[in-house]
Amino acid sequence: YKFNFNISTFNIQTWKLFKFGFLTAMVGIITNLIFSIDKLIIAKYLNSIELGYYAFAFFIIELITFIPNTIAVVLFPRIIEKYGQILNKSKLLNYYLIPIKIIAYFVPLLIAGMFIYVGFLSNLIFPKYIPALPVISYLLFVSFFISLRPILSVFFITINKEKCLLYVRGILLIFLIFFDYLIIKLGYGIIAIAIVTLIIMFFDFIIFFILALIYTKVNIKKIIYESIIIIFPFIYATVILFLMNLYDPEISSFYILFLLLTIKFIIFIILYSPLIFYINKKTN
Repeated sequence: YKFNFNISTFNIQTWKLFKFGFLTAMVGIITNLIFSIDKLIIAKYLNSIELGYYAFAFFIIELITFIPNTIAVVLFPRIIEKYGQILNKSKLLNYYLIPIKIIAYFVPLLIAGMFIYVGFLSNLIFPKYIPALPVISYLLFVSFFISLRPILSVFFITINKEKCLLYVRGILLIFLIFFDYLIIKLGYGIIAIAIVTLIIMFFDFIIFFILALIYTKVNIKKIIYESIIIIFPFIYATVILFLMNLYDPEISSFYILFLLLTIKFIIFIILYSPLIFYINKKTN
């Protein structure tokens, strides 16, 4: 049986698909570079020990961001289907805003649990990585903004704004490289790099969140309101954890230390619970 192979030239539709795939791939590359470039800079200008501590810290925050990434993957086809039916950006508001609100109010619980128990677990399982605890503490807060990014990325890809993702994240990548290099040359270490990463991730989120609200035709008053609503749980949880961390006695007993940390976590849940009730009521 003979097979006939026909090689056709690119038509307009094929070119559009190729362009879409290329831009989406480039967005993925730039996004991954933002996650990886600080580790490459540490490997280049510091040493393998500090690189190991920083990589271990990133492994911890990947555990927190796994669930939000999964939610984004599940929502992607639904948002595309809805947009394909109506071709109206403003109708997609709740498709990204409600999931972002839910994630923003529940992720601090994961951050708090990890923040409270990470030292205990490191002593128990990974004693060699105890020096990484300070950088882990900062990067745990980075995970809040990383958790909110995937759904926004899905929204921008759905409305064919891949170039916006590419340009903004490209600029943020340049800033990240510049400031990482600068603080290393000034003699600072991986904690300063973690702080720079936190700031860059904050701007990455807030820029795209505001742009998403603009594209869905939200007025300036609501943009300010929704931005405060999203950021507030991060600030509130950070303040609670900071105040709780002021009481950090030296306890040698394994069981007493575990009990004390568990009490801390329960106190955090009690203090944080009004926000859970609030977002549950608002998002139904």
